[in-house]
Amino acid sequence: MNVKRQTIQKLKGNHFRLTGQRRAVLNAIANTNEYFTPAAVHEKLREQHADISLVTVYRCLNILYDLGIICDMRTTGKGRSYGKCLTGRYALIVCNNCGKTMVYNGSGLNKLAQQIDTEIGFSVENKHITLNGLCPECRANKDKTGD
Repeated sequence: MNVKRQTIQKLKGNHFRLTGQRRAVLNAIANTNEYFTPAAVHEKLREQHADISLVTVYRCLNILYDLGIICDMRTTGKGRSYGKCLTGRYALIVCNNCGKTMVYNGSGLNKLAQQIDTEIGFSVENKHITLNGLCPECRANKDKTGD
């Protein structure tokens, strides 16, 4: 069963109607692997669905978040950012300059958690961390301008 169909069944199973506006929001986020803000989803929908307000998008995304369909990535201080829920241990890597967000899920994260446990006896339970810095493009621009 595909993710979209599972999402629709989960909405209906929790007594939420699948309105045209909710369907439009689902379609807007269904095929993306990137992180998105409510404003970005609203902007994407405005051309074909002028009747959808930003408040409606926020409400729909909050429902999807409450049902565990999307996760709050809290990647920047610029408001909420959502993405598909990831499994396993991963790091969100966020550019301080442009806000671009990438995911790193290499084995180094498990080694880091084990090292923390060994060195200080702290059992890491969180599955993700956020690292901030400069993406390759912003780093190259900074190197060019000397800032």
